[in-house]
Amino acid sequence: MQLTYFFDAYKKASVVIGMRGHSVICGVGLNTPTIALSSHSKVKGFMNMVGLSDRVIDMADPNFVNLLDRMVCEILDNRLDEVPRLKIVQKKCREKTRVFNQRILALLTKEPLIHSGSDG
Repeated sequence: MQLTYFFDAYKKASVVIGMRGHSVICGVGLNTPTIALSSHSKVKGFMNMVGLSDRVIDMADPNFVNLLDRMVCEILDNRLDEVPRLKIVQKKCREKTRVFNQRILALLTKEPLIHSGSDG
């Protein structure tokens, strides 16, 4: 499967419903409204970190099916509001990534410390 085909499926979707990290990250990263089905703290943590905690449903919730149905309908009814929100999330994530990469680059290009102690 070509990578473009894979990502096009996310881009063309009206909503992504994912329960694994990569499915949720791809949906959010491609500005596709995404619902995270949380059965693991990583998925919930990612959605919290990017400001989309209102798009997480705990799979252990006894009202899981009703919550999912309601959230899908809300997203589909308000899709024009969802995409700009996701673009803001994407912009913040890119900025965090840029800052992180600058820190790593600074660490990698730093002059090594020369130990000047006596060897006896």
